[in-house]
Amino acid sequence: QRLASENTKLRNELIRFETSLQLKSDDSFTKVQMSRIAAIIPNYYIISGKVISNSIANTRNYIIVNKGLRDGIVKDMGVMSDKGPIGMVIEVSESYSCIMSFINKDAIFSARVKSTDHVGQLKWAGYDPRIADFDEIPKHIKLKRGDEIVTSGYSSYFPEGIAIGRVISQKENKGNFANIKVMLYNDFSSLNYVYFIR
Repeated sequence: QRLASENTKLRNELIRFETSLQLKSDDSFTKVQMSRIAAIIPNYYIISGKVISNSIANTRNYIIVNKGLRDGIVKDMGVMSDKGPIGMVIEVSESYSCIMSFINKDAIFSARVKSTDHVGQLKWAGYDPRIADFDEIPKHIKLKRGDEIVTSGYSSYFPEGIAIGRVISQKENKGNFANIKVMLYNDFSSLNYVYFIR
């Protein structure tokens, strides 16, 4: 618990630092432009919680955590571990929260290729808790094995640039999009402490 608290403190400091870097003014920006940027960049803070129940063998998997409304948890918060996003809050009671795990057939993340900025949708492949499908990438875009996939920042669940996993294969489809497989950094079978993003 002390380690989780320390990690929470450090993550909050890191987020504040990264936000301040984004707000650093270049010579080409006026104070007015920078104030507009500051207004649209959300401020995040982190709340840690302990996993008390976690399913991985179903088509729809959920995680129960020992933090709820009294701790500042609300529906639609993104949740991550120290290895990346794990899901989003779908139900909250006074003391507990239910997270729709990423290894749930209904869960979809907006993600991008870190090296090329191509954006697609990441969803669980449905058979292995470590493998996801990266969809909506045109098949003429050739990704390399090992290319890192990160959050796009296009949703309200997660800030931009959180590492999710790495490309392990790309195959041709009959349609216009490639069949891309991603190895997730998270091991959903060993989740212990998680971090809510507010």
